[in-house]
Amino acid sequence: LAIFALKSVRRCGGVLEHPAGSAFWRFAGLPRPGDLPDEFGGWSVSLYQGDFGHPAPKHTWLYVVGVLPGGYDFRSPIHTFPFRSVESQSAAAREHTPPAFASMLFDLAIMCRLAKGN
Repeated sequence: LAIFALKSVRRCGGVLEHPAGSAFWRFAGLPRPGDLPDEFGGWSVSLYQGDFGHPAPKHTWLYVVGVLPGGYDFRSPIHTFPFRSVESQSAAAREHTPPAFASMLFDLAIMCRLAKGN
């Protein structure tokens, strides 16, 4: 599914989310956070879902196509301090996406699609 999602993001604009350091970045040749955009205009950013309400830091990378680096404000409206490690949580809790993070991903995806003319 990650390959299908990547092709869709590159074609239509959007955002792909994976755990930080995911082997998929290297496998697909995606730019790491801080690298220049790739030939599709895609770039990566490093975020922590704990900044959006997750009880653990949950380091996450996003691959973005359709919005230029610096063209989106990734600051969270929630200011919490994660107090648990990801490893100390159940599988369901580890996979949980905080509503504020999901909302940010949705808004960013819409912005990317509009910028690509879709």
